[in-house]
Amino acid sequence: MFVDAEDLPDAGDLAADICIVGSGPAGLSVLDRLFESRLDIILLESGGLERNDERSAALNRGVSNLEEYPFSGARARAFGGTSKIWSGACVPLEPEDFERRAWVPYSGWPIGAEDIAPHMERAREIFCMVDDSGFAARLAASPFHGGDLEARVVQYSGPRDLGQTYRSRVALAENVKCVTGATVTALDVAESGKIVTGVRFSDLRHRSLRLRARVIVLAAGGIETPRLLLASGGRERGGLGNDHDVLGRYHMEHPMRSVGTVRLGSAARLVRPFTDLTAAGTAALEGTFGLSAERREADGLLNMHLRAYRYNRLEERSDIVEAKRAAASGGHAAVRALDMVRTLGPRGLPAGAVYGAWHFWNKSLAHAWFDRVRFVAFLEQEPDPQNRITLSGERDVHGCLLPHLGWRESRMMTDSVERSLRAIAAAFEERGLSEVKMGTEAVAHLQDYGGYGLHHMGATRMSDDPRTGVVDASCKVHGVENLYIAGSSVFPTGGAANPTLMISALGLRLGSRLKGTLSNRADCGIFSSRVSE
Repeated sequence: MFVDAEDLPDAGDLAADICIVGSGPAGLSVLDRLFESRLDIILLESGGLERNDERSAALNRGVSNLEEYPFSGARARAFGGTSKIWSGACVPLEPEDFERRAWVPYSGWPIGAEDIAPHMERAREIFCMVDDSGFAARLAASPFHGGDLEARVVQYSGPRDLGQTYRSRVALAENVKCVTGATVTALDVAESGKIVTGVRFSDLRHRSLRLRARVIVLAAGGIETPRLLLASGGRERGGLGNDHDVLGRYHMEHPMRSVGTVRLGSAARLVRPFTDLTAAGTAALEGTFGLSAERREADGLLNMHLRAYRYNRLEERSDIVEAKRAAASGGHAAVRALDMVRTLGPRGLPAGAVYGAWHFWNKSLAHAWFDRVRFVAFLEQEPDPQNRITLSGERDVHGCLLPHLGWRESRMMTDSVERSLRAIAAAFEERGLSEVKMGTEAVAHLQDYGGYGLHHMGATRMSDDPRTGVVDASCKVHGVENLYIAGSSVFPTGGAANPTLMISALGLRLGSRLKGTLSNRADCGIFSSRVSE
């Protein structure tokens, strides 16, 4: 059932076996395994059933050394969480992403791909993924696969909004209550620091309410979850689960950079699966590629996947570059078109008209002619303890300190990108492709296509050693007996794959574990009366 926090009584605590904070892909995947249990579950969601842009933007504010980092645009507070605004891209991590790599400090997961495998089938079902083996064979026949190059399939989920997927199931479940409009502000902790005794949350009227649960799962996202931990457990401890000053560190992103162009000639027809979406049931398929794991290991390289887009050499003209920038400023389509015309001027209009017609046909028709592509690289960032989330001096409407994101790109990452691009360029030339331009300087006119994947990973990373991680292999916070974390903030490394599919698989794994543990251990350890300390 659903209930709004404003409808809860002023007095009296809520109580449950399990409290899940956050109803995005992580929280709903944990819940997925608990519907058929006899456990009472309360799901706390800061937003409503649908997005409230103004309120979400206010609560999602943050501070950063990065100019205009899109804290609000990267997250959504509503039932379904960020699945309401994501692209739908589902890509599994590669087996090598879990392994320790000698050239990547702090790499290596305490679990392997084989530990996730039992939960991948259900994760694929949730996102309505299909058998893509036939499509993978098409990718393998392209010039972007073979030798040092390896092509991979990206599946775009049909049901992107998990709030819609799970809404009726939650509404009908007798053992599940979702409280909307409930913004968690802090966790209450026993004096020992080893037990979470309650969850504090506020409604839209700023009333402070409390929930007691035997087990708490934080699934509030890669920025909000570390913020909640930093704000809990007492400043003298530096936050909850932070005995070794690891909490908030090792934050990772997936930077996106325009890195090259190439002329395909007759090979363009083989590249269409990389530039066009291919419908497959409720999903859509697309190709991506990068260097093989063997080449990355031989050269000590981070992971990197390239996405291909149709390209016209007219995009290299400075007047067209400026016109496109003018159109990107926003506003109505007619206003943007007028801005382009003004920027081009009389001399640039003929070329602009030719490019406009080409762009229209290539966006509208899958079989329109093209002979060049441009590449946007999806970059792996190594875990760096200096990239971190801390608390700022600014507060939100509930009086909670906003997060501060301190983030930089390392020389290791930029060097890895440069060497990877040289290897890819060599592979292209071996295949007879011409006019290969690789490197950010070679395509400086395309840098407006760059940005961030907005994938918040690593700030509560998983490690068997509490000196290098916040949670253990079961996603339990080190030193706290009844607190777990679900989401990409537990990733020790992020590979070059969109994280949502792996977030779901890890959430399913945690939900299965909690279902078995709580059903079979009625009164020991974390399930004793100490929860009410």
